[in-house]
Amino acid sequence: MSVLLEQYNMFLDTERCLSADSKGDSVQLPLGQVPIIATGSGQSIRLTLNEFSMPRSWYNVNANNNSFTLREAVSVVPPFATNAVIPGNYETVYDMLTEGWLGNATGLIAGVPSPFVTALLTLGSLSGNTVTAVTLINPTTTNQILSNNSLIIDFTVTLGTPVANLALVNPIIQLYVADGDSFLLLGGQRITSPGNPAPASFTTTVVSTTQLRFTGFYNATTTTENHLYLRINEQSSNICNSALDSINVDSQKTEMSSTRILAVIPNQQDIINYTAPAPDIFFTNILAKQVSQLSIQVTDSVGRTFPLMNPLQSTLGNRYFTAVIQVGIYQSAPSPYALAYTPIVETTPAKRSTQPNTALRYGVAAFGLNSPGQVNGDGFFGIDGQLRPAYATPPKQ
Repeated sequence: MSVLLEQYNMFLDTERCLSADSKGDSVQLPLGQVPIIATGSGQSIRLTLNEFSMPRSWYNVNANNNSFTLREAVSVVPPFATNAVIPGNYETVYDMLTEGWLGNATGLIAGVPSPFVTALLTLGSLSGNTVTAVTLINPTTTNQILSNNSLIIDFTVTLGTPVANLALVNPIIQLYVADGDSFLLLGGQRITSPGNPAPASFTTTVVSTTQLRFTGFYNATTTTENHLYLRINEQSSNICNSALDSINVDSQKTEMSSTRILAVIPNQQDIINYTAPAPDIFFTNILAKQVSQLSIQVTDSVGRTFPLMNPLQSTLGNRYFTAVIQVGIYQSAPSPYALAYTPIVETTPAKRSTQPNTALRYGVAAFGLNSPGQVNGDGFFGIDGQLRPAYATPPKQ
């Protein structure tokens, strides 16, 4: 059990007054003039998040979840093309497909080929071809949501010119974990091995020499992050499973380790707010005895920062947060199994001490260090280096 010795609040606002090494979502706090110190034996530092607020200043579909690859399945290292769903906030999956990925009935978005059509026609066997139609089989309207539809993406693409060996070309959609969370966004199978040409994230059906059908495996969604994570730079007592520090890697192993995560906050409103409903909900015990610089960063679930809408957004724009972090110095109770003893206080430098005479209770006046006849000795040996007869066997008390 720990006893609170000292407590105070740290008030933060990263909207302005930032040094060159800080940004609105990743701030370096120099504490040199006001260091957090736990001085005594058994004392520790605890940081607790009491309040947090941040504008949600990123798109739900962004560089962390919008990348996809199209590949021909005709050789070990076939031609491929990588593109991305247009970043944005989409009301429904249908809106995302028609306005950000597949386009309208002719595969266009704002008069230009959609990201999917552009990637498809980049493949070597389809280069120079055209797309005359993109037909959504599911979902088919903007009002279809998960409560009334599976939201498993299913669509056909019709080519302008027949391709005799289209079944051999067999274009496939690939969604790599290394490229982000597009497998969650689009409802496809994740591919954990970077660059692996074999697996497909959607099934591809060659309907005819001019038509392909692509079908997902799971329901698509318009966002892949429901929480933001507040992380600090100090080693602490908190632990997490390996997924929460994985960035764009899937090790396919379940592991637990220490983490720098301080808090996990719901990310479902335009203004993200958190107020602790009770003491010590989100806290961590710092392993160091002193903190002279504290780094605080806002990330997604796997440790990535949220992509910026503009390169200057985190310094000159609206990417910032406010927070109240409670600092506590705690004293741990001594262990009931600790050895109880009275330490010997040595007031003389050990090299010139005669203290062992008293400490060992031999009762011999010249038994200590540097007694008469000794030269920086240990009380047992004379100048000639021979064991002194008088002390060959320590006298009994």
